[in-house]
Amino acid sequence: MSEEEELRAWVEVDLGAIVKNTRTLRRLIGDETKLLAVVKANAYGHGSVGVARAVLYAGADYLGVSTIDEGHKLRLGGVSAPILILGYVPPPEAERVVENRLSTAIFDAGLAEALNAAAGRLQTKAKVHIKVDTGMGRLGLYPDEVLAFYQYLEGLASLEIEGIFTHLATADDPDPTGVRFQLRQFNDLLAVLSAAGAQIPLVHAANSAAVLAFPESLYNMVRPGLALYGLSPRRGELVSLEPAMSLKCRVAQVRSVPAGRGISYGWAYRTLKKTNIAVLPVGYADGFSRLLSNKAKVLIREKAYPIVGKITMDYCMADVGDDPIQEGDEAVLLGCQGREAITADDWAEALGTISYEVLCMIGARVPRVFINAPPDFPCLDSPKELGYR
Repeated sequence: MSEEEELRAWVEVDLGAIVKNTRTLRRLIGDETKLLAVVKANAYGHGSVGVARAVLYAGADYLGVSTIDEGHKLRLGGVSAPILILGYVPPPEAERVVENRLSTAIFDAGLAEALNAAAGRLQTKAKVHIKVDTGMGRLGLYPDEVLAFYQYLEGLASLEIEGIFTHLATADDPDPTGVRFQLRQFNDLLAVLSAAGAQIPLVHAANSAAVLAFPESLYNMVRPGLALYGLSPRRGELVSLEPAMSLKCRVAQVRSVPAGRGISYGWAYRTLKKTNIAVLPVGYADGFSRLLSNKAKVLIREKAYPIVGKITMDYCMADVGDDPIQEGDEAVLLGCQGREAITADDWAEALGTISYEVLCMIGARVPRVFINAPPDFPCLDSPKELGYR
């Protein structure tokens, strides 16, 4: 019996696709530009340790996370590559940052002092990347604040300024005006720093959308996220990317239902004729949003069927008509089956959101099963913990 046959539902993560996508991006940016693979939010729901190993295998140089805990999890998983915390770090957590050999974004003196003190106690250097707000309106320093902050950091003996970066707010917009405005501000700042004698090894701005559309934003490191997982943030891009995530389950029961019968809470759907209803053991607690009720589809035996009635916490229902669907059949709520496909963009359109959120929605109680790993792919001593097969 295969691992999937033992599961009610599972997320299938195609490591081969992630390797292919990483190598595609590597070819786009060239060998001289470093690639920081963003694996925050459990690698956009795909499983951070497994994905981290895949992107590093495929040529990534750095990893990007949002929190200390995400970086710590990678270290516990045996990942030794450089890791940058892209988000906020509370100063009391500075020692954990240094102990886990994590670089971190920096934009205020409180964290700088705490990191410097922690690194001094541990007789090492704390590596930091100065975060610049050129238009995102989120974390960071304004460009005219950076030179003084850089000079202040230079005076902290146990701090190493490893990088400087900004985040592009509109790289997925067809109108390039916003990106060009931000890059102009960033370039002007880099010129000011250079004139002052600053030497910062790593300079980065490009997210997935910018990597695909703005070669002038690459500098000497890029930070792709969504593209690693096979989705393009820019519609119509010619680059070939392969989606890596599927959400699957087994049909729990098939029931014959008479015409006019209400299905699920509130009877928001009533059968128009005698039909068969397939009960699927996936619900909104698994990340299959209740807002997809009467909108989503499922693939069973290479055919699409409508999800009917309200999606409940643990279950949803599909109207399969008179087709010979049976208990135990594999059902695909996200991904491909035969020539049919349900994409994250399909979910996003129905939900009025973006594919990023769709990937991150799938809950932790759904096990991740990694497939198509390269033959010499480095696994942990206990690969079953990661879902490898």
